Amino acid sequence: MQHPLLTKKIKFWLLSLLLSSGLLFKLGVVGCGSVSPPVSLPAPVANLMVINPPDNVNTVIIQGLPGAVLPGALVFVANNTQGVFLSSLESLFYGVAWAAPLYDTETVADSEGAFRISITARVNDTIEVSQSLDGENSPSIKLVVSDSITTGGASVPQ
Repeated sequence: MQHPLLTKKIKFWLLSLLLSSGLLFKLGVVGCGSVSPPVSLPAPVANLMVINPPDNVNTVIIQGLPGAVLPGALVFVANNTQGVFLSSLESLFYGVAWAAPLYDTETVADSEGAFRISITARVNDTIEVSQSLDGENSPSIKLVVSDSITTGGASVPQ
């Protein structure tokens, strides 16, 4: 029968080895940032956003009407469709399961929560929009680029 102190030393040594090799992080047993903290900042309001179709060089203008985000918020926009290949490679090599998107562009909302921003995108691309204020980040929303002017994912009557 083994001495209990020796068993504790072996467990401690094995845990130290696994932590230093990063194996527990890869297996998902231990992780940092895998669970998001509670969010008090609201998500942007999709119904108050107008998404223009891509122009001839694939530039899409997204206009947030007053109230789309909080006044003075930093608005982040990312094209998730164009970045899927890179994200897939990153997750293959780094095991990233809950990676935040890399935002392509950002702007600051005016005093009414309105903004105007452009991003490179094509029809059917998914655009992710988020806001940040006073160091807090909101949940993101997803918009789909259409071949006609849309608001919050629905076509706007012409």
